Amino acid sequence: QAKFTNSGKDEMWIEPRLCAVFEGETAPAAFWDGFGKVRTVSSEPLIRKGVQGLAMEHIGSKELPFPATALLWPGSGLHFGHCIFDPVSYSEVSYDPADHVFRFGQRFALQADESVSFNWAIGCVSTQFGGPEAAVQQHYDAFPERWAVSMGQENPYVWGLEAHYEYWKSKPDVERGRRLKQTLDWAYVPYKRAGDIACRKEMWDYTPYNTYDPKYMRLGGHELHFESIDREAFLKLRREEYRKWGRRLGWMFYANCAGTWCEIQMARQFYPDAINDTDPLVGHVIPKWSTHQDREIRVFPMGTSYAEAFEQDLRDLTFELDCPGYALDAASGGVSYRGPAVSKRLPGRAWDEKGVFIDQSVAVNHIVDFIHDIRPGMTVFTNSPLKGDLIMFERPLTDRNAMTVMMPLYKWYIGPRPSCNHGSGYIFDTMVANWRSLTPEEFRHTLFKLSVYQMFTMFKYGMVGDFLTQQGVPDMLYMLPELLELRRAGWRALIPVTLEGGLYAPYRAVYGGGANTFLFFGNSRAEDCSGTVTVSHDLLTGHSGEKPVFVRKMRNTASLVNRIHGSTTSFEAQFPARVPVLFETVCTISGAPGDLTVEASSEKSLERELYTATLKDSPEFTGRIAIRAIRGFDASLSVNGQQISPGTTVSLKPGDVIAAEYHSQLFKLPQSAISDFPYTDVKGKVICRIWVDPGDPNAKQAAEGFIRFFDFLQKNRVLPRGANVPLVSDPELRDAAGVITLNGKAEHAEISLTSAGGLRIDAGNADELERVVSLLLDRMDQRFPYVFPFRAVAGMSKEVLMHFGMTGKALQARKFFE
Repeated sequence: QAKFTNSGKDEMWIEPRLCAVFEGETAPAAFWDGFGKVRTVSSEPLIRKGVQGLAMEHIGSKELPFPATALLWPGSGLHFGHCIFDPVSYSEVSYDPADHVFRFGQRFALQADESVSFNWAIGCVSTQFGGPEAAVQQHYDAFPERWAVSMGQENPYVWGLEAHYEYWKSKPDVERGRRLKQTLDWAYVPYKRAGDIACRKEMWDYTPYNTYDPKYMRLGGHELHFESIDREAFLKLRREEYRKWGRRLGWMFYANCAGTWCEIQMARQFYPDAINDTDPLVGHVIPKWSTHQDREIRVFPMGTSYAEAFEQDLRDLTFELDCPGYALDAASGGVSYRGPAVSKRLPGRAWDEKGVFIDQSVAVNHIVDFIHDIRPGMTVFTNSPLKGDLIMFERPLTDRNAMTVMMPLYKWYIGPRPSCNHGSGYIFDTMVANWRSLTPEEFRHTLFKLSVYQMFTMFKYGMVGDFLTQQGVPDMLYMLPELLELRRAGWRALIPVTLEGGLYAPYRAVYGGGANTFLFFGNSRAEDCSGTVTVSHDLLTGHSGEKPVFVRKMRNTASLVNRIHGSTTSFEAQFPARVPVLFETVCTISGAPGDLTVEASSEKSLERELYTATLKDSPEFTGRIAIRAIRGFDASLSVNGQQISPGTTVSLKPGDVIAAEYHSQLFKLPQSAISDFPYTDVKGKVICRIWVDPGDPNAKQAAEGFIRFFDFLQKNRVLPRGANVPLVSDPELRDAAGVITLNGKAEHAEISLTSAGGLRIDAGNADELERVVSLLLDRMDQRFPYVFPFRAVAGMSKEVLMHFGMTGKALQARKFFE
C-alpha cells in the first residue's frame, strides 16, 4: 500500500513504478502483459501501454487487462500488479531484454493538496501448470473479498439460473421456473426513454429517432405501447407489477448499462457535461439499441450532472418498486472520458499526451458500489466482467473466437463469482450446415454431442446455461445440482492436475480449495478411458501442508483408493465417454507422512451423508483433520468412533477410520417417505390436503406452490385432469395422515413426518416458508418426474423439429451421477 500527496499549488502528473532488475540471472522465457496471451521473450522490448484491449461488445467497449503482469521462467514466475477493481485508468508494463528490467507502473493526476492511495501486489508462482493461471489464482487467494457476492451464499438470486426473459416478457409460470432452477431474470428496459429510468415528467414526451416497437412485451407479459400510453398509467402498472413479482422472481431492473448510454436529444439538452464522445478507439453513438426507438450516445455516470440524476433515480426506484437489484448491460471499460468532470476530485484520474482522463470502468465500478450501498442485499447482475454479483457472458458457447480469444481473460475477471451464459441455445441449423440430409437417428446423435459440449463447457468455466439448452435434453437438467454446488464453491484459475496412462479429458476444472475441493473432468471421446490422476496439493491448499483425500462425487455411494506421496495425491480413475466425472474431498490431513494410502468412501441419502477415510500402509503419526462444510448440513468428525473437533491434533495409525458425518438441517425424513406419501390414489387423482392456519397469511401464500405443482402435472399429462389439492384449516386435520401441514411461525425451518403419517413443514417467516416448500417440491419431482420435451426456441427452430419429427419428444435420459 502506498500514498502520494501533492503538496504543491499546481496539478501534478505522476507515474510511480515497480522495477525488478535481473543481473546474472537466466533470462525469462516469456512475458505476460495481463491480457489473454503469453509472449515469447526475444531481443525486442515487450510493452503494454494503457488498459484498452480488444473490443468486447457491439457497443465498442474494450476488454481490460487482468491487474497482473508476469515474467515467466521454466518452473517459476514473478508477477507485479494492482488489486482487482481498484480505480485504475492507466497502467503500463514492460520487460526490456537489453537492460533486464521488469517494470510495472500506474499514472495519477493529482490536484493541489490532493492525495491518492493505491495497492500493489507482488508475487512469486510456480509455472508448472501455467504462469498466468498461477498469478491469477494468487490474486483470488490473497484478496477473496474483492470477488465477494452481495449477501454471499444467502443471496436468493445469483446461485440459480436466469430465466432469459421467461419471467419478464411472458406471464410468469412460477412452477415451470422452479423446475428449471430459475431464480432471477433480466428485466429489460422498464422505461420509455434511454437514460431516464425514472420516467421523469419533463422527459416523457419527445420524438424518438426510430419508430416505436408496436408490440413490446415486458413487466410480466404486459403489451406496452409507449407511443400512446399515459405516463401515470405506465408508472402505476410498473409499480404494481414490480411489487407483485420483483422480489419473488428476481426481476433485475435494466439500469441503462450502468448509466453509460443516454438518448441523444436528452443528453445534449440536459446533460452535455456527461457526453463521452472523444475517444477515437470506440464508438459513441448507436442508432438503435436498448429501447428500440432511441438513438443513444455514450455518457459518463460519475461526477456529472447525468450521474447525479441517475444515482437519485436508482435510489428512488429501489424503494418505490421494492427492487431487488439492477441489471447492467455491457457495463464494461476501456473508454477514456475527458469531459468537464475530470477537473473534479474523482477517483481514477490519469493522464497521457492528450491530458487528464478517467476510464469508463472506474465509473461503472462506482455505480455498482452505489447500488450495493442503497440498502443491504441489493444484487447487481451485469453483462460485464467488472464489479457485480452475477456475471453474464453474452456469447454463444459455440462461438469459437469468443471461447478462445475472449473467454480466458473474461473468466479470470469473473473468478469465483457466479456466472451464466446468456447465449443462443444449440444454434442447430447454423452449427450443422447439412442438417436436412441427416436421418432422425443422426439428428439425435448430433444434438447429443452438441449437448455434451455445452455441458462440459459449463463445468469447465462454472457457468450455467438456461432453458434454451434444456428443452428435449434431460441431461442438461439432471446435471444441474452438481454444477450449481461446484459453482457455489468458487471456480479456480489454476488446475494443478496431471493425467497419466490412457486418461483423456480436454475439459477440466477445479473448484473450492483445501478441504472443500472439487475436481471435474470431461472425456469428449466416444470411448471410455482409464489411468492415473495426480493432484499437486501444495498448489491446491496454498502450501498449508493439508493433504486432500478424494472420492468420486456420486449421489448414492462411491469409493476410491488415494495414494499420498510427498506433495501429491494420486488415484486410479475411469472417465466414461461423454459423461462429467467429478471428485470431492472427504477430508484433508495435515502432518501426514510422505507416503500414505487412504481408502475413501461416501454414502449419501437425503437426510444424512457419511464420508470415511481408512488409513493404510503408513507409520503412526500425529496430524490434524479438516472436513468439508456442506451447505444445509451439520457436521461431526470422529476417529474410530470417538468424536473430535476438526483441526484438533490427533494420533493416527494404520487401520484408523476417519468419519465425517453430516445431518440435514432441513430434512428430518428419508426420500422414500416423500416419494411414498399418498399425494394421489392409484388412478392419479389428488387426494392429499394442505393444512394452513387461517391466521397465518404466510402459510396460505406458500400453499400456492403445491397448487401450481399439481396444476403443472395435470396440464402436462403426468396426472389426469381433475380437482387440485384442497386447502383445509380444520384443527383436527393438522398433522393428520395424508395432510401436508404448513407452519410459518416456527423457530426454525424443518421438514418432517408427523406421528400420524402426515408431512409437516416449519419455517419462521414468509420468505423462508416459500423456500422450504420449493425444496420439498424439488424432492417430490422424483415421485412425479417430468421431462421437458423439444419445443421451438432460439437455437432450435420449429422447422428443424418438424423435419425430424421431434416436437414434443426428448433425447434419452442418463443418470451418470448414480
